Amino acid sequence: MIHTGSCHCGSVQVTLDSDNHAEAIIPRACQCTFCRKNGINWYSDPDGQLRIEYAAAQEPIFYRFGMKIADFVICSRCGVCLAAIEKDGGQARAVVNLNCIDSHQNWSKKSCPVDFDNDNETGRVQRHQKNWMPVQIIKKQEQN
Repeated sequence: MIHTGSCHCGSVQVTLDSDNHAEAIIPRACQCTFCRKNGINWYSDPDGQLRIEYAAAQEPIFYRFGMKIADFVICSRCGVCLAAIEKDGGQARAVVNLNCIDSHQNWSKKSCPVDFDNDNETGRVQRHQKNWMPVQIIKKQEQN
């Protein structure tokens, strides 16, 4: 199933390719201050694929905090956080903010609170490698 969406202003688009149907998707509500303040509902399918596209003139902000393991992809125009990406050993993996998917209201499950405050760096990287999905980031060149 292909699910598409974008940030609020449309400058950054996301495409989620997952075999999971909406009723099988359980959004995760991370309890860190960044995710709570942004109301993010994360999802990842390790067997799926995420694509993030943006125009060269509208490059998103890549924000790191805490352990500085993942880059949070934030639209530079409207400020919406679309995804988190970790690049480890050449393989980029990601989670997507389901609120950015156009059909986000179709998820049948409520968000499940998750707390990763007790993770150490090694455990967090291993969890990302196991649970996050491959991601492709496409910077579209301006057309004249």
